[in-house]
Amino acid sequence: MWDLAMQVGREWLSALRVDTIRYVMFSIPVWFVLWVVLAPLLKGRKIRPDSPKPAQLVSEFAHSLRSIAVFSTVSLATFAAATAGWFDGPKIAATWGPAWYWVCLVLMIVAHDAYFYWTHRLIHHPKLFRAFHRRHHKSHNPSPFTAYSFDIGEVAFQARVRAALGADRADALGRGRAVHAPPARPQYNWP
Repeated sequence: MWDLAMQVGREWLSALRVDTIRYVMFSIPVWFVLWVVLAPLLKGRKIRPDSPKPAQLVSEFAHSLRSIAVFSTVSLATFAAATAGWFDGPKIAATWGPAWYWVCLVLMIVAHDAYFYWTHRLIHHPKLFRAFHRRHHKSHNPSPFTAYSFDIGEVAFQARVRAALGADRADALGRGRAVHAPPARPQYNWP
């Protein structure tokens, strides 16, 4: 039992590390390029002349880190399903080879886009907005950090699609590979 708890803990920390690094690698450079480097060139194209206040940026970044922690926690469901042998993605990937990557990529983009669109419309309903989506819309002057600045209900709602699509790290299982990257040779030694 202790071994399982340690394995789950390591997987969660690994998912949290990867997701946080991915977020930081994209959000901070985009903010720096758009709000610092290109600010003079883009000044005339901005809808609002002012820039987000530092307190707003810090708040959005902190809420984004909380969202990432929820995403990483939900990814444990996919990890558990894969560990229990309930997730056939790696077996299909080994059979299909590199075609699996492209099929998964297209299907996940289409499925996630449809899911996000319809759930986003749903949480704009007046009865759900305050509980699920208000945090995101508190940013009247959005920044790149606004993208993941969700209410806890919204992030839990959106995280479900990650587990449903297997878009988490189930077939990587801590091997340090991209989730659906085609392996050089099959590396699926399931317990």
